[in-house]
Amino acid sequence: MNFYKPNGYDTAEVLPESGGRARLPKGGYVCKILTVQPMESRNGNPYLLFNLDIAEGEYMGHFADDYAAQTGDKKWHFTHRLMIPTDNAKPFTLNLFKTFNKYVEESNPGWHFNFDGDEKQYRGQLIGVLVNEVEYERSNGKRAMKTNIARIVKANTVRSGAYTVPNDVLLPPVAKNEADYYTVDSVDDDDLPFN
Repeated sequence: MNFYKPNGYDTAEVLPESGGRARLPKGGYVCKILTVQPMESRNGNPYLLFNLDIAEGEYMGHFADDYAAQTGDKKWHFTHRLMIPTDNAKPFTLNLFKTFNKYVEESNPGWHFNFDGDEKQYRGQLIGVLVNEVEYERSNGKRAMKTNIARIVKANTVRSGAYTVPNDVLLPPVAKNEADYYTVDSVDDDDLPFN
């Protein structure tokens, strides 16, 4: 086989040895709300999309660094969605919205949620975030893990370490094809680890 030099080879990016971007470890983090966008779900329900970054500690600025290192079509990799309750919203949606606002207030002395204000009132405020991992299936059918905002808490809850990281979320096990199994005709009792 002979190789030919394709267009763009000389300017193509050499990928880092790590094989991709560094993932944020599971744990609790004090985060800053950088941007907020009003959005609408496929069902027409309003929500807020928050872009967050780590504001304190060893991983401060982790996602800004990640964003700066990206080439081509850049994407912010640390977001939180908060449903905006309407008059006929389920009580749980209303509870989540009020809890989020209360936690932002308690994390930022002097800041108060204002119903007359717009989404920009959240910018620059701190909040606590608990991070776990979620398993997902890639388009090629292989499974991988990704960073997930599992729970919003008060910033001081993270600072004090008074939290438990929620368990990772895993996909159900893949059903094995019968051809993947084999039958053993005889087993000697001495080969078994228990009787």
